[in-house]
Parts: sequence; C-alpha cells; structure tokens
Amino acid sequence: MSMISPAMRPLYEAWAVRDIDVELARSTAEVFLPSHPPQARTLLAYLAWREGRYNQAAELALASLNELRQAPPSMWLGHTLNILGCLASDLSRLDEAMELFTQQLEIARALQDPSLEAIAIHDMGMCQVSINPESARFHLQQALAYFIESDDYFGIMLAHLNLGILDQREQLWAAAKSHFELSLEQIKHFHNPSIEAAVRGFYLDVLTQLGALRGVQEQIAELRRLLQENPQNFSLQIEAAFPIARHSKHDPESVIGLLLPIVTTLKDVGLHRFVGELRLCLSAAYEALGNYREAYAHTQEALTFERQLFAKEQQLQLRTLDVLHRTASFEKMAREERRRSEQLQAQVQELQRLNVRIQQLGRTDSLTGLANRYYLFEAGEDLAERATEDAPLAVALIDIDRFKQINDTYGHLVGDQVLANVASQIRQAAHENDLIARYGGEEFVILRPSATQAELAQTCFELQNRMSHYAWEKIMPGLSVSLSIGVAQTVDDLESALHTADQRMYMIKGRGGKGVQSGGS
Repeated sequence: MSMISPAMRPLYEAWAVRDIDVELARSTAEVFLPSHPPQARTLLAYLAWREGRYNQAAELALASLNELRQAPPSMWLGHTLNILGCLASDLSRLDEAMELFTQQLEIARALQDPSLEAIAIHDMGMCQVSINPESARFHLQQALAYFIESDDYFGIMLAHLNLGILDQREQLWAAAKSHFELSLEQIKHFHNPSIEAAVRGFYLDVLTQLGALRGVQEQIAELRRLLQENPQNFSLQIEAAFPIARHSKHDPESVIGLLLPIVTTLKDVGLHRFVGELRLCLSAAYEALGNYREAYAHTQEALTFERQLFAKEQQLQLRTLDVLHRTASFEKMAREERRRSEQLQAQVQELQRLNVRIQQLGRTDSLTGLANRYYLFEAGEDLAERATEDAPLAVALIDIDRFKQINDTYGHLVGDQVLANVASQIRQAAHENDLIARYGGEEFVILRPSATQAELAQTCFELQNRMSHYAWEKIMPGLSVSLSIGVAQTVDDLESALHTADQRMYMIKGRGGKGVQSGGS
C-alpha cells in the first residue's frame, strides 16, 4: 500500500478484510461513500453479492463501473469487473462472465497486481467446473500458486476448498481430503466461523466415504463447538447443522432437536434459501419416527417455500439481468473505443463457439440432462395457457421413495447415479412430445400437452414396470428403487395442477410408496 494516500488507506484496508470482518468493511464503505463513491460502492457491491442480494450488487457495481472507466485502470476497476462477472456466472451467463473476467485479467497484468490476477484466474476456473473440469482444475491450481506467492490466506483457503470439491465430485477421496485439510489450516490465520463450518462439512463427507470413523466424530464435535460458540450466527448455524444432521440418520430425534429451532428462527427472519432443505430434513426425521402428520406438514411447508422463493428469485434475476444487459451495452461502447489485443480476440471467438452450448446448459439440469426447474415453469406456463377442455395439459409429479435413505445408506454419489438412471427410465417411458424436467431434489415432472390425466397415468404405470425390472443391483448390491407418482390435468393453471399432483403423490406415500394416483384411480 506504499502508493496509497493516507486518506484512502482505511478503504483499502477494509477491502482487504471484506471476507473476514464484514461489518468493518461495510461501515468503512458507508463512511467513504460521500467522498469516494465508486470505490465505496464497489466494496458495498461485493458485500451485497456475498449476501445473495444480486440486484443491489449489480446496480452498485454498474454505477461504479461507469465512473471507474473514466479514470486510468485501477484495482477498483478490476474488482468491479470481477463482481459483475461473478453475478453473470451465478445466473448461468457464462459467456458474459468469462468476458468480464478476461478484462479483469488484462487490468491485473497491466497493473502487475498478482492478487487481482489470481482472483480472475480462480473465477475463470469456477466458470468451467461443469463444462470442462480439467480446464477448471488447471485454472484453480494456477490461482493457488499466485495466492501462495502473495501470502493470501483467504485465497489459499478458497482455492484448496474448491479443488477439494472438484476432487470430491470425481470421487478422488484422498486428494479431496488433503485439500480440505489444507483449507482448514489456512482458516487458523483468520476468524470466520461460517466458512470454517462449511469446510468442515465437506471434510466430514469425505471422511465418511473413507471410513475414517474417528475423524468423523472429531469433525462432528468441532461443528457442535461452532454451534455452541456462535448461537446468533444464522449462516453458521445452518452450515454446521446440515452435516451433523446428515450423519445422525439413526437418531431422528436428535435431528429434530437440532434443526427445529433453526427453522423457527429463520421463519421469523423471512425467506431464506435454506428453509426448504431444512424442512425436508425435518420431514425425513419425522417420517423415520412414524410421525407422518408432521412429516407431511414440513414437506408442504418446503413446497410452499420453494414456490415463494422461485417467484422471488425470478423477479430478482430479471432485474439483475437487466443491469447486466446495460453493463454489456456500456462494455460494447467501450470496446468500440479501444482496440482489443489478438489474444483477447481469440478468446472472444472461442466464447462465441461455446455460446450455443452455454445457452443449452442454462435450460438443462446438469446431473440428469433433463429440463431444469426454471425451464419447466417457463415452458410449462405457456403449455397451460394453450390447453383447453378438449385438449388439457396432463401433469405427473414423480418422487423417488425413501431417497434420503438411499443417500444415507450408500452415499450421495450412488444417490446421483440413482437420479440419473431414474431420469433415463422416465425419458424412455415418456412420449416424444412430453416435457420432462427435474423439479428439484428427487422429484421429476412430466408435462404432456393435449392429453388427459388417464393417458399420462398409463405411461406412469409403464414407468413403474420399467423400474421394477431395472437392474438396480448393478449400481450397488441390495439397492432397490421405486416411485410414488401423482397425476393431474389442467386447462389454465400449471401451479394448481402441480399442487393437485403433489397431493395425490403423497396419498401414495401414505400407503407406503410405489404407486400411481390420478383423478380416475
């Protein structure tokens, strides 16, 4: 910071601790907002992005970008581009994200700022995790080397964490264990209990896969310690409670005692992205105790929440996308005023070749290859509006029976294989014009235009037959999979039909699962 004026030093120091002391960073930014608006807004935009307030983060970052573009390239401009890139990445606009990260990388190299360069390379890697894991690994390892060179403890921790998650996805358990341990080593250099809880949760899952029972118990004890020491930290309470609950499958009363107070607190706070998952964990615990009334109540609460959250997220995404479109327009004008280097031109051309693939990914569930929830509602509402009494829209809601038990018994990787194979069986049983989507978790939806619920129910019976004859034991000895299916129809309201199908599906659940329920059956 030798070139920083004394008046600006506190703002730079606040940026350096933005992930460690959030309140200090926020209060400092607010103090500097009148005198140094673009820099202060960049810091506030970062904090808003980290807290999931995407629309506010986008507005703040765009306002900063317009001012910072008028001055010589700076660290603040690089970080502003990074925030907008992360927002684009979070909204699956990977082409725009890579473009913004590339500009950040150019600025970092022009300023000879290794920290800014490492962040750009790291986030480029994270953009490619789903579409090119090997390239993602290369970028993350390159970023890690930069973070180590600059003694950036938080960056080192983050790179090891994401490399560990990448190894975990590829079932490289020993390598993942090493990365998570190195990530925990870095946490000792700064105090952030929420991040520590998140890392320990991943580490706990890997130790379980490796059968390290002593290590599992040690990590559960550490997570319980974090819970006790930070009773008012909602983020930490959730990060720590989830892994403990996952590894307490034989003690549903303990799971209820752990999660129910958190759900109650979050209900008072308002919409929170984890409420649905917490409710489903509680539902499974009550189901294990034979309390089907409470299990059903929590499942219904989860469904209601997910619908509210989807509507809210859709509105926020539309507003955020509008800001990103305006950002893209400003960037286009800026590009017209300066010549791009040959290297950047080559990267842009490559991104254009990938654009069709990226657009498809934005509509597709990566695990099953089916349509995702967003596209289900986007296309499904249109199908419902075009339905008539003579040509209704038939809807089937499909749920894998006792899927949590499959995950708990065989592990999440086997659970993922089950999801992918169930999706394949649905695809083979369905008709050519059916819209098939992963609704969320272990639930799937079939929409069939110009068909009655009785016609779609017949397909669902055929699907059940396929499931009964499928060789599940090839995936894991002793594994068996069945489905509970509710079928309905509509002429105008997709959400109402889904709700009816959901109720009918739970009628099957109440009878022990493995069946089809429609209005005529």
